[in-house]
Amino acid sequence: MSVEARRGRLSRALAWGRLRDMALRQISDRTRLEARVARVASRASIDTLNEINATARSIVQSARVVGAVADARTRSPSSSKVQEVQEVHPVPPLSRAERRRHAARARKTGPP
Repeated sequence: MSVEARRGRLSRALAWGRLRDMALRQISDRTRLEARVARVASRASIDTLNEINATARSIVQSARVVGAVADARTRSPSSSKVQEVQEVHPVPPLSRAERRRHAARARKTGPP
């Protein structure tokens, strides 16, 4: 662009400037699209994790019920031992900082 301007070809210099501006716009559009894809992927993974946690909680609850019923059937009146189902600790939701770290990691590695 500057070479054309020095040579007095201003219309060619303007054309090169427009080409540069268009390339910069495409780069910024691409960056915004990649960020949007990363956000959607992050939200989808968080939703999937929440579904898995809910399923795990329901399985634990069902196991407790089945265990209690089985204990009631097999327990004799004289035995006082009660088996306990181990508590499955739910995964706490991600904090804002953890979500940002996941998003940064996703940007570095690319979409899944």
